[in-house]
Amino acid sequence: MKQLTFIFFISMLLLCSCEKKKDAIVIEKKVLNSIFVDVIDSIYFKLDSAKIITRNQSKFIVVNDSVNKLGMPNSAKIFRHFKGVNQVYLDTIFENAEYKINFKTLPKSHYTFIYSSTLPHSLDRINWQNYSLPGVLTFTKMHFDIEFKVAMLGVTYGNGSVWTSKEFYIYAKKRNENWIIDQVLLRDLIY
Repeated sequence: MKQLTFIFFISMLLLCSCEKKKDAIVIEKKVLNSIFVDVIDSIYFKLDSAKIITRNQSKFIVVNDSVNKLGMPNSAKIFRHFKGVNQVYLDTIFENAEYKINFKTLPKSHYTFIYSSTLPHSLDRINWQNYSLPGVLTFTKMHFDIEFKVAMLGVTYGNGSVWTSKEFYIYAKKRNENWIIDQVLLRDLIY
């Protein structure tokens, strides 16, 4: 009887753990949806201010179809930015799970988003005059604190050249029940 009780207890513990991990992906999608347009605005402003791009009238933004783990910022950076954070949520089951960004679930925006998979494979064959950003934005998965009150993700702007690619760290926090951007940092790349 004790063995059966022990097995039941362990099974329930594992089931609860899996539910929390599934919830983490749901939370991640919710956070990305709520800050997505603000992230685009911030990156557009930083690239324009640094004269990396020239402003045009188009409002088309090309985005990589899926959030991925490649280029994911080191979780230690969340400790440095948010001083009160003392533990990061580590997702070991779904950390490699990529998911498609669903433009239909985003709030209304003055941009029109286009999946990069719908464009020609060679970036130099695209007429970038038709787009706000002459390149593709790629979003990484997020790091959260253990209480899911702060988050961090990476966004890469790439236009086919490693020399002109830019990486950004996006820090977000939960205020009341809404997620807002705390800071957008342009990361210096050293090649």
